[in-house]
Amino acid sequence: MESVWQDHMNAVYTKWQQNTKLPYETVLMRCNQVEFAAVLLGNFNNQVCNGGFQQWVDNGYATQGRYVLRILKDIIQHPSTPSNKIDALESLYKRVQKLLKYVKPGLKNKGFCGDYWKDRRSKSGAAFASEQDDWYYEQDFEELFECYIHEIDKELAAPQLEIRVEKHYCHEARFLDRRLRSLRADFEFQLVNIRSSCKASD
Repeated sequence: MESVWQDHMNAVYTKWQQNTKLPYETVLMRCNQVEFAAVLLGNFNNQVCNGGFQQWVDNGYATQGRYVLRILKDIIQHPSTPSNKIDALESLYKRVQKLLKYVKPGLKNKGFCGDYWKDRRSKSGAAFASEQDDWYYEQDFEELFECYIHEIDKELAAPQLEIRVEKHYCHEARFLDRRLRSLRADFEFQLVNIRSSCKASD
């Protein structure tokens, strides 16, 4: 199987190189459904495999953790996912979900210079992150992620029968609606912080 996953990541990053001033979040918002999943899963897997879950947080990629959770949920529910892999995927979902409780919500990815941990001094979040590394390395999630990207890529590229078109656009609409609601929640969160700061400075 060719790496459709890597092909989609390369395509997105090639476009980004044409305008490197674009923030990470804008690049993601310009992705289609397959590219979006490919980039987020790629960033997640590459960061964890290179430096553990702590690196995924320290380099700013956990700022999109809520979307990673949604993609993991979709993989769990996807008909192509082997039934004997569901338990491991559900365990991964819960581990990532718990890790994100240590991460400040609503932040943008500023790379390694960002301050993403809620309480860096206690180091409890970093400790929990490190405890997940060996377990993750023992799993074969990379193959699962590759198969998932390959499958959803085929679904979008398949000959579009009328009923398939309807299903695709309904799925796409629900996907975009979830992203819109998350962006609205992020905006409202930032607005509350701005108002609090203004009151404090008065």
